[in-house]
Amino acid sequence: MTMKKMWIFAVVLLVAAGCGQRKAKSEQASVLDSLDIKKELGTLLERRYTGTIPCADCPGIFYDITFYNQEFSGDGVYELTTTYLEAEDGRDRSFHSSGRWITLRGTQADPDATVIQTDPADSTSRRDFIYLTDSIIMLHRDQTMPDPAMLPAYTLHKAAKK
Repeated sequence: MTMKKMWIFAVVLLVAAGCGQRKAKSEQASVLDSLDIKKELGTLLERRYTGTIPCADCPGIFYDITFYNQEFSGDGVYELTTTYLEAEDGRDRSFHSSGRWITLRGTQADPDATVIQTDPADSTSRRDFIYLTDSIIMLHRDQTMPDPAMLPAYTLHKAAKK
């Protein structure tokens, strides 16, 4: 390969790498851009939770979910990565999603519970979590709690921001 072709190849690689980095940042920005920031609703909050829940045909599903909202608002946007551990020939498989979330008051078992519901308009991708200060508990599709013996397995714990 001539020196000129090597330089062209190097420049193309650098440009491609730079575009990939901008795309990742722009995807994150688009989730936050969809949040209608209003000064009177306070500062922007970011809460991240992680944990591994049971899986029927793999060792577990690792959840990494971040909720964004303003201090005095009961709704916002979220980013979620679910990683199915050893899902395909022993390799992990990750999926990324984002959308809106709302706060609901109460469940069938606890009328005072605070529930975070992702994608309220889409029953197929909707997820419900009981909100506790340092953790969230994933509820069943019918908004019932997991069996008490399984609560630790369905609890995601507060994690450091990304």
